[in-house]
Amino acid sequence: MEDAWIPSEHIQDPWEIHSPGIGVGRDPERSPMLWNKELHAGFCSNNVLPWLPITTEHSTKNVEFQQNDPRSFLSLTRALLALRKHHASLHAGEYMSLYAPGNLFCFRRFCGQEDLLVALNLDAYAHEWMLPKEYRKRSTVLLSTSMDRQGGRLGENLQLRGNEGVILRLLDPP
Repeated sequence: MEDAWIPSEHIQDPWEIHSPGIGVGRDPERSPMLWNKELHAGFCSNNVLPWLPITTEHSTKNVEFQQNDPRSFLSLTRALLALRKHHASLHAGEYMSLYAPGNLFCFRRFCGQEDLLVALNLDAYAHEWMLPKEYRKRSTVLLSTSMDRQGGRLGENLQLRGNEGVILRLLDPP
């Protein structure tokens, strides 16, 4: 969901009411949940108005629509939760920060024999990152935020698209 535009006559947040126009109100983030493409986005019945306006994009940015899209934000969230549940290093493991230039943020998570690497490109532009020595030619993508490149072995560098994050798994030695 994205923030909703709230016309001044519909503002509910006390901060915005008492200090209008300076952007301290929380109403855009608290707009009703978008469940489906129906009137009021399935948040309330058709004969009841929601307490805040519904975003104009509710016909395609809603739970029902995203459930059927394997590359949606909802699908990504479910995949991330499943990975966290399945890989102990993501919830109970050790953390080690890695050198990454520019707007890349990279770190390792490990627990027992499991060794995972998370690389995040916080830039809108693509970047290439040289993998740590032990990951070169011995790692695979478990998950990409774009939900389109799981599996396969990586070489010595990782190509990250703008605003992309990946989780890599170190493969067993040959």
